[in-house]
Amino acid sequence: DRISALKRRLERTKGARRVMRAERERAHLPTVALAGYTNAGKSSLLNALTGASAEVEDRLFHTLDPQTRSFEISGRTYLATDTVGFIRKLPHQLVEAFAATLEEAMEADLIVHMADASVPEEELGEMIAAVEDVLEEIGAADRPRLLALNKIDLLDTERRRELSFRHPKAVQVSAQTGEGLEALHEAIEAKFLSTLQ
Repeated sequence: DRISALKRRLERTKGARRVMRAERERAHLPTVALAGYTNAGKSSLLNALTGASAEVEDRLFHTLDPQTRSFEISGRTYLATDTVGFIRKLPHQLVEAFAATLEEAMEADLIVHMADASVPEEELGEMIAAVEDVLEEIGAADRPRLLALNKIDLLDTERRRELSFRHPKAVQVSAQTGEGLEALHEAIEAKFLSTLQ
């Protein structure tokens, strides 16, 4: 009975999100989904980008109900949506359960793939690969992407330089201090403009 009730709730949530998405499409606002491994700092970046006050927790699957907020770049309004944190080998049952939040990634004009730059390189690579696997599994593999390496305020100059060589197309940012936000704005705008051409 509980499973049936939860499935009905999921369907209602999906329906509500479809209505909200249709309204956003009608307004022709470009959408950005913040996706990434759990605890990569997605909610913190949503707050930094939009001035929102989304609750931030160092906890698995903290963001289950995606929050969408607006922000501006060069006078143009964008919508940013926080998504659930991914993990390695996300079970199929969980992919289905998180469909309401993952749909935001599937429908977004741009996915900002957030990664925690403060972890060792091997772990960073595994986390990036895990997120890419889940995005492929949910049918979002073809969505335009931008890699944002978060938490650079925790890194020394040498590690930052190493990251710029290993991930040359990534934007280094700190949602905590605001460092790199301007570069992220420029990269988001450039990605969006490139999809129009």
